[in-house]
Amino acid sequence: MPSLGARYYQNTNEVSFRVFSKHAGRIEIYFYSIPLGADEVLSKPLIRSGEIWEITLSLKELQNAGAAFDCIYYGYRAWGPNWEYCDGWTKGSELGFIADVDAEGNRFNPNKLLIDPYAREISHDPQVDRLYIDPNAYLGAYYGGNGFRCLDTGRIAPKSILFFSKQEINYGSKPRRHLKDDVIYEVNLRGLTMLDPGIAPQLRGTFKGAGLKADYLKELGVTAVEFLPVQEFADDQNDDADPRGDNYWGYMTINYFAPNRRYAADQSPGGPTREFREMVKAFHAAGIKVFLDVVYNHTGEGILRRLVNREQPQSHAEVEKAIQEGCYSRRADLFQDYQAACLLSLIGLDNRSYFMLRDGNRRYEGRGGCGANLNYDAPVVRNLIFDSLKYWVEEMGVDGFRFDLAPILSLTGKDGNYYTRVDSPIFNEISRILPSRIVDFENGVDLIAEPWGDESLIDWLNQFPGEWSVWNRTFRDQVKTALNKYGVIPLRNGDFAKSLAGSREFVGKNPWCSINYIVSHDDCNSLRNLFSYNRFYHLTEGVEKSDQISWDQDGSREGQLKAVRNAFTILMLSAGVPMFAGGDEIFRGIPPYKPGVGQMNLVYVDRPEVYLDFRNYQRYRQLLEQGEIAEAERLLESSDDLYTWYFVKQLLHFRHQHAALRPDHFLSGALDPENGLKDLTWYREDGAEMNGADWDGQDFLAFRINARKEPMAPSGERVESIYFAYNRSPWKQSLTLPPNVAGKRWYRVVDTDNSGGWMTRQRNFDGGRTRLDRDYWLHGRSILVLVEK
Repeated sequence: MPSLGARYYQNTNEVSFRVFSKHAGRIEIYFYSIPLGADEVLSKPLIRSGEIWEITLSLKELQNAGAAFDCIYYGYRAWGPNWEYCDGWTKGSELGFIADVDAEGNRFNPNKLLIDPYAREISHDPQVDRLYIDPNAYLGAYYGGNGFRCLDTGRIAPKSILFFSKQEINYGSKPRRHLKDDVIYEVNLRGLTMLDPGIAPQLRGTFKGAGLKADYLKELGVTAVEFLPVQEFADDQNDDADPRGDNYWGYMTINYFAPNRRYAADQSPGGPTREFREMVKAFHAAGIKVFLDVVYNHTGEGILRRLVNREQPQSHAEVEKAIQEGCYSRRADLFQDYQAACLLSLIGLDNRSYFMLRDGNRRYEGRGGCGANLNYDAPVVRNLIFDSLKYWVEEMGVDGFRFDLAPILSLTGKDGNYYTRVDSPIFNEISRILPSRIVDFENGVDLIAEPWGDESLIDWLNQFPGEWSVWNRTFRDQVKTALNKYGVIPLRNGDFAKSLAGSREFVGKNPWCSINYIVSHDDCNSLRNLFSYNRFYHLTEGVEKSDQISWDQDGSREGQLKAVRNAFTILMLSAGVPMFAGGDEIFRGIPPYKPGVGQMNLVYVDRPEVYLDFRNYQRYRQLLEQGEIAEAERLLESSDDLYTWYFVKQLLHFRHQHAALRPDHFLSGALDPENGLKDLTWYREDGAEMNGADWDGQDFLAFRINARKEPMAPSGERVESIYFAYNRSPWKQSLTLPPNVAGKRWYRVVDTDNSGGWMTRQRNFDGGRTRLDRDYWLHGRSILVLVEK
């Protein structure tokens, strides 16, 4: 298949355009002098060559007609079997119309200007009347159906952009580091800097602003930043102070190549692309990888317009009433007008080829509950995904991807009978096109799957190619249960231990195949929230309910702080790759929905309450730089966020210092004859090894990792082993530490409890300074970490 998209040829001063459509009868390209609020200056029919429509024009012709001089703004209009081309058609006309959607699923409508799927940038967000439940549920001109099909979108639609100047592709040197050695920081790019006084106001919420956080993340110990979606998505309702219709997370992509223009301080044509590369270069200079959360399981285009019932179109009042009565479901066919799809790009170019259709080709398969699933049986769809991934790696400098609802990409079938294939070739093909860093250490990428789709798709923890990693929901839920539900939800020590040791039974292959996390952007949104509430209001469902594995620590702020320390300690001492949500290191919390009720699933909320608040951190750094040490220490003493930040920073650096915590294979209890230790040993509270009967207990768990083969630390210090003990019960536990190797002693790295008063705000991490005897009291709901040296 010829390369798709737009190209500028400097040697001939010509531009070419190629777009795919198997079922169109005619496609025209429209050119504009400005992207918004004006009619076209020129239109041309494309020439068909098989399934590709194309045209080549001289740049001089376009500019003589009135096109812009610094770039080309353009879009497509398409006709097909359901709307035939007629010579007398004009914009806003119904001439040639047969049906909004025909029996084969065609949805061509020439009144809708369409984005080039391969556009490297688009000019602006869709201009809409109002957004409701989903970011793309437009009550406006982009829809087909009665009252909408003849509304022309030429003046308001986003325009595809072809910029002339050949940009320098410079994103720095990519870090060459095994995934097992990474600590991943998952964060919304906009929220990362919106409340950061260390960033100039005009740069907050932008790619440029995010790049300025590279030094902070390096200091913290983060080695990979994973951004929620940054590919172009509809989000222009986010600043209207009304959460309905907001799209903060970005999981409604409308173009798989263009960086989100709203995230760019530089709004000129080519500006978002340049700025994204500069951001990546800044992270690379700090040794930090850049991962993107990508959404190839659905688009932000394929949701049908809503009805309150089948006959009557929705009004503002009717929708509000349906929401309040709890009967408004975005998945229910009852509330969908099958004639009224949103035509922004793929739907209008070739609905039958790009999407999986059902209900007599009138509706869309929607696994995952977010919109229409792409048709992965179609080569054009697979190539779109492959080409997009290659572009972000080769031209934008990205180091890896997290695939949202990845099993959905394996969907196959027809006529509404779709099923997932564990033997789907798409994941192996991605691995072939973009070799994993595990296979090609110099040039490879890191591939991470979210291994579930919806209720009908069970976790695919071990179904992906061997070099892929997966989000480990089992680890997440077991840790939440261990920390929050003592005496309420049973937790078998054996199962918990398997998670701490890398989840061999779940992910198979290697420990680094497990991405260990406790909270992400989803569910409770932050560790502080997880440990602060017993009930949550679920924004997307509009209901209040008890979360199964959350607990407010009896309302104790010190208990909540300790629970966060426990969570980070488990995360950093477990085999696998740790990931945490941005802001958890500064004790980030989301204000309650109402007293005692947390907020969950804040996909729509783009307000300060969800941003990361670095104001105390920046004040602390400023005081240190000014030499006001005493004042800085007083701020540290009084701030829960700084206190947590310091603890997390020390813990991350401890993990980086000890290769034994980052194994490249599963530890099996193999004996080391040099020091007589197993590579991994499990212990009881009396210092003896666990045996079969001991695994039935639920209160205490300890392990020891042989660290003899670790490289010597830069300080010249070498440790013999690392010990981890967790007292899950609320009662104080007497410990006898395991016997030492000859000539070695135990030294405390951290005890997450401060009942003994050894921790202060300035020194909340012992770091291996205090030597211990073999007898130790471990307080309730606390973790002890030791090094043997």
